[in-house]
Amino acid sequence: MHIYLCFAWGIGYSTFYSDQGVLWPTIEAIDAVFHIGFPINDTEKLEQLSQGFYEQSNGLFDDLVMVMDGIAIRTRAPFVHEVSKKEDYRF
Repeated sequence: MHIYLCFAWGIGYSTFYSDQGVLWPTIEAIDAVFHIGFPINDTEKLEQLSQGFYEQSNGLFDDLVMVMDGIAIRTRAPFVHEVSKKEDYRF
């Protein structure tokens, strides 16, 4: 996702991920508006979220703590013989 955002808005990767960049202030702003309670400074809770994504996706999503998207379409995971990196074909 970050690749698309950086390309679309002309933002460098280092700017996107920087503490003073766009990623963390955006997540904090969304959390403040919707009162999600995202544990941005709690490493242990972030690891729990990551583990939840990992388990729910049967190991396809690793090191993931939040997703944002405007649409979700039900799909099936491709078979190993269909693609070389099947994790690239999920949502």
